[in-house]
Amino acid sequence: MRTPQRSISVIALAAGLVLGTVGCGSDEKSSPTTTATSTTSTAAETTTTTAPDRTQERAEFFFAPVTATTACEAAPTESTTTTAAATTTTANTTNTTNAQDQTRPVQGSAGVASQTEPASSNGPFPTADGKFCITVGERFGDGNDITDATLSKTEGTYQVLARVKPESVDSLNDGFNRCYNGDPTCPAAPDGRGAVAIIWKDTVLVAPSIQTPDLADSVFTIAVNMTERQARDLLGLINR
Repeated sequence: MRTPQRSISVIALAAGLVLGTVGCGSDEKSSPTTTATSTTSTAAETTTTTAPDRTQERAEFFFAPVTATTACEAAPTESTTTTAAATTTTANTTNTTNAQDQTRPVQGSAGVASQTEPASSNGPFPTADGKFCITVGERFGDGNDITDATLSKTEGTYQVLARVKPESVDSLNDGFNRCYNGDPTCPAAPDGRGAVAIIWKDTVLVAPSIQTPDLADSVFTIAVNMTERQARDLLGLINR
């Protein structure tokens, strides 16, 4: 009777081992190993280019009432007296040298070849041909107030036309109308109308007598007698 019992125990133990092995296999199948997948997203780099601020550059083109017009003085000539001992510079030459120290030559947008920079913000500013020098009053508008510049060709030269931005119409009309009415800030000519100088790069592009009220309400001429390149430079300044 004892021998069968040992056999049963051995069988039972073997069965347990088998069941235990199956059980381990079952656990592995029910709980599979999970592998995490890492996904790296690379954001596209965006480069933002900021347009340069042209405000100051456009402000060099401005409108101001004409307060005086005179003939531009010819540049003084240099003269010297030579002796065996030394070279003496006359007073005329000294004055020329001092003037050159205080001013510098400028190239007008319409081709002024040899003028000097105005001594103050009121001028005098030379006309493009260098014949007249114009003194102006307080500025009432500049290149930041105008837009939509266009070219017009007349007899081989170019003129530039533009209109005033809606938000600047009132302020520019105030300046134009003071000249139209011959206000003391814009002295009238014999016809009773004052003039407005339109200046760029220290050169008077045009200085029309204001014959129409509320000029800023419509398109008007801002430069005449320009080469195509000069006109397109001005066009680019206003429109960009």
